[in-house]
Amino acid sequence: MVSLKPIEVAPPLTDDWTASLRAVVNADIIPLDHFDEHDPLGLAFYTFVLLRTRTITRATEKLPAAARQWAEAKLLSGDLSPYRDRDLGAVGLLFYAFAEYDIPLQGESRLGQLAMEHSTRHGLLFDSFFLTSLIALGLSRTRNGCPPELAKSIEECVSSDLDRLRNDPKALLAGFWCSETLGKADLSERLFRAADDMFVSGTDHLDGRLCSAAILLEKLENMTMRQRLAVAAFAQDSIKSVGVEAAGFGAATREMLLLEEDPFPAEAAPVSRILVSVGLLCRDLLERKSTLLLTRGARAIQIVRSVVFSALCVFAAAGLLYCAGRLRPPKAVSEMLDHPSYSEAVAIFGLLIGYMTTAAILGFLGVAIYELVVGLAVTGKRKDEFAAFGEAWVTVKQHYKIDILFLLLAVVIFEFLLRKG
Repeated sequence: MVSLKPIEVAPPLTDDWTASLRAVVNADIIPLDHFDEHDPLGLAFYTFVLLRTRTITRATEKLPAAARQWAEAKLLSGDLSPYRDRDLGAVGLLFYAFAEYDIPLQGESRLGQLAMEHSTRHGLLFDSFFLTSLIALGLSRTRNGCPPELAKSIEECVSSDLDRLRNDPKALLAGFWCSETLGKADLSERLFRAADDMFVSGTDHLDGRLCSAAILLEKLENMTMRQRLAVAAFAQDSIKSVGVEAAGFGAATREMLLLEEDPFPAEAAPVSRILVSVGLLCRDLLERKSTLLLTRGARAIQIVRSVVFSALCVFAAAGLLYCAGRLRPPKAVSEMLDHPSYSEAVAIFGLLIGYMTTAAILGFLGVAIYELVVGLAVTGKRKDEFAAFGEAWVTVKQHYKIDILFLLLAVVIFEFLLRKG
């Protein structure tokens, strides 16, 4: 294990600079009528991130289907653009991304055939380590796997030209993914050490910092606690840097970009789609491995707090259900409807409001219990119970049509009372 710069304080993982990155993704995707032929590789990275992090929203839900259709059309027809190397690199990454969901692409046998047909046939495909690694990633998920000669050319490049790869961080990251997928432990270790050298040297180049952080985070579990904290702080700072750049210049632009579901998105900042994607991947890795950044004592406290507040939520839900069961109109609803009065109409309306409020609170408590148990106790993604409650509130607002749900519940409850009366 290589030595990493120590740090004494845990990074502030609650600061989320990826909101501006997600806004840039949305601003890029919403206006598109079809898969962008001018930058398929950038959109392939977007698709990979959306599938890997499971953060598909209403603004981005059309992209995976469009990406799959585009990739299958390229494979089956063989009709590549003049930038065939870029096209095949995008197809390779998409093939790999969909394979993680066990979604095969039609014409998988054509990927290797097209790559060899249009390659320079001198070691690396198209003389590009970056594109060769992406195509190899896709081929590794086919029935026949990655051709041995292609894997060998990647290994030879790492052995003989590692210094040049250090100057191409995106290629370094793609090569690391490829070596991990192919099970080349010695190869991935060399690339990991190259990324660590970039970290220790304190590189100022944003792509170098972000791509090296992505590599280091993949191996976070193999580090000591001080090393983990150092890498996490470095990754968080790198995400913040690309987030600030993606947010553009001025507070007004940043405010517009932070509105993820804005129907009139701000103009995308001139930030590389690949860098934006890597930033989102880094944040996802930090969240998924957040428990590795806590001592045993802190982790135990998290679990205890989760149990306590989950129990409180369960008791609160039980109390609400008991109270809801005792909500009754002053007389039978059918009798009230036969001889309506203003006071009785107010009573019925108040009754419905009470049921709707109860249903809203119960829905929130249900999501909160899930976040406390899974987000706080099991995965440790949430820092404490306050973060769990905050995430539950955001989830309820974003993913559920609360007004429609409550209206339907009210109608059902009212009909039940009417029949009962």
